[in-house]
Amino acid sequence: MVRNGIFFVEAGQELFLPKIDSEFLEEMKGIAEGAQMAGVDITWQEVLAWNGYFELVDYWWPNQKAGKFASRSQTDKDHCSAFIATGSATRDGRVVMAHNSWNVYEQGQFLNLILDLEPSDGHRILMQSMPGYIHSMSDFFVSEAGIMGTETTIGGFGEYEPDETPEFLRVRKAMQYADDLDEFINMMEKENNGGYANSWLLADAYTGEIMRLELGLKYQNVERKIDGYFIGYNAPVDPRIRNLECSDTGYLDIRMPSGARRVRLTQLMQEHYGEILISKWRKKSYLTIMTYIYRRRIILVRVPWKAITNWMPSSTGVRDCPIARQEPWMVR
Repeated sequence: MVRNGIFFVEAGQELFLPKIDSEFLEEMKGIAEGAQMAGVDITWQEVLAWNGYFELVDYWWPNQKAGKFASRSQTDKDHCSAFIATGSATRDGRVVMAHNSWNVYEQGQFLNLILDLEPSDGHRILMQSMPGYIHSMSDFFVSEAGIMGTETTIGGFGEYEPDETPEFLRVRKAMQYADDLDEFINMMEKENNGGYANSWLLADAYTGEIMRLELGLKYQNVERKIDGYFIGYNAPVDPRIRNLECSDTGYLDIRMPSGARRVRLTQLMQEHYGEILISKWRKKSYLTIMTYIYRRRIILVRVPWKAITNWMPSSTGVRDCPIARQEPWMVR
């Protein structure tokens, strides 16, 4: 009997297996073994392909069909929004991070896990994820090293280098082993294959520094500050990534979701500058975030947010942070 999805399972094994560290391969084999004991018919090869699912179907396969420079034409369907703020932008000067996936139901319904990982080596990780993953994928995490992170995918990105390391492995290693933001950057850039290209919004909870890392294949852009904010809306700020590695991102077009959200998110951040605080979002779990202003037509979409703030990592571990105790996670 031919198993469903065997084509992508075989492709995942060919692409990813040579790059996987033994500790993460053993983790995926353990996931498969545990699922089998619970009566689930799954192999570790399928778990491996599952971890690289978005890379396989959105980056590798389109390039296989179209050649090296595949055009992703679904920029009107990009949907993630995020911000990260610090210093004078927040009420107490500490970091506030928020992200909305706004994902389609058949995928988003499974992003209902908060994983608390305590590996034998490296840092403890608290992250939103889905069953079978060794990484977050929705990319909302905080590590015991004090690194907080989220991202919005770069829309229209078309380049892919199959001989380099997949994104899910690079980000898992960065979450687990990076001691600071510089190490996080280095781990994400090393052997970058361009898969699941993102605009990362990151912070150091110890120092209050925030950062935007736009990670293309050939081009990368890093911006850092200790006062202010960054926003994410599925389009890169760096014109090199936007114009040389992407098709139409919608960056300057308010008729497109990314262009509209770029304008509206900027308005909201300026409107609430200095008053951003996690307790505000706990009391009001919905934030009006998306406004299309085109042909005098205004559509307000109220979407759920999840946020992290006010945690200074300590030797007592992740369980002592407010997000572990009070669970201010808004998950679809």
